[in-house]
Amino acid sequence: MFLTDGSNIKIPRADSAHIRFTLLRDDGETPYLLRANESVRLDVFPVRGAQSVIAKSAGSTAQSPDGSVVFTLSVEDTDIPAGVYRYSLRLTGDEECDTVLGFPDDACFAVGMNCDAYKGSACAGDIIVTVGQAGGTLPPYEGEYTVAPGFDSDIVLETAQKALTENITVERVPITRTENSAGGITLTIGGQT
Repeated sequence: MFLTDGSNIKIPRADSAHIRFTLLRDDGETPYLLRANESVRLDVFPVRGAQSVIAKSAGSTAQSPDGSVVFTLSVEDTDIPAGVYRYSLRLTGDEECDTVLGFPDDACFAVGMNCDAYKGSACAGDIIVTVGQAGGTLPPYEGEYTVAPGFDSDIVLETAQKALTENITVERVPITRTENSAGGITLTIGGQT
């Protein structure tokens, strides 16, 4: 069993559910049918950018003619600590390029939480996702992927609403220890004493 208000999902901890996402084209009516090389991936994670605690994929053979894809969550899948998680739905194809499908950025996946707030919500209903809207294809990130921290100012990587092709690496700050004339140790951090 699960509850949805159209984008947020609530499910009891250690319970199973069949969650249906219906994929529609930009017009909001025509089903978006996955091509043979495409699949849809559902990821549930504690915060954006963290590793998934639930990950499910469905290809074109699992899609209904109405554009719906059902992700089946087992008791084991939802046997995670109670709390509010985030989820993403991504379309993948041959180009290894993920597209975040359209739904609110603050869409949440609550596990084992009090469901009273969702009284009157659709139970086991569809979550409608429009392909190409409110997310669509993200422009590529064209900045640095390796950065060295500094002391004078913050370093801001303009990654918001951009598609990354690799992980970003923040280099470690070099630390050296040398004996000084007073018999102590001088610690040099990042080349500065």
